[in-house]
Amino acid sequence: MWAEGLVNALDAYYQWMYLDGFPSLNIDCGDPAAVGCWVHRHGILFEFQPSVRLTMGAAALTGQGGSPVVGLIIAATRRGTGPSEDYTWADAQADGAGRSGSAARHVVAPSHPSITSAAVNSRSRTATVHFTTGIIVGHAQCSLVGAWNIGRAPRRYSACASPARYAGLRRGVYDFSVRTVSPAGFHSAAVGRRLTIA
Repeated sequence: MWAEGLVNALDAYYQWMYLDGFPSLNIDCGDPAAVGCWVHRHGILFEFQPSVRLTMGAAALTGQGGSPVVGLIIAATRRGTGPSEDYTWADAQADGAGRSGSAARHVVAPSHPSITSAAVNSRSRTATVHFTTGIIVGHAQCSLVGAWNIGRAPRRYSACASPARYAGLRRGVYDFSVRTVSPAGFHSAAVGRRLTIA
């Protein structure tokens, strides 16, 4: 999870924990019924099984617009699996920490996508979503999930381009999401739209 425009990690953590609903800075919570409301808080408070090994990390960087970005990652793996969690100051220096100028590696956060229009055709059971990404390098990822499946499994994203077209949909409510991904693998928060095949 990440937050843009906040001055430090404590401010971001406070926003995620206590101001993650509607209305708030959470761009995934555009209305009280949006699936993105309180998702950051749920991620922080999620009760993992004792057999799970947790790793937590944080980072601060500068977004494309020059504003500060704070990020938090919580990784859950089975005990005895996954890469080493040790990350020393020597490792950080090798990645550019403590240096200035061109020698340091500059990480740029991806920009937010924006949904410009969405249309459904209940007769042909199709949906089309137009969006913009505002990115020069990187790509977009989209996800379409039926409301009956939300929360049952992690949301899966795949590379996409505008317009995103879907066919053969069954009747019901769907949640469309799009996010941008930088070449370094960082992704923006997703923006979404509800689609209904009547």
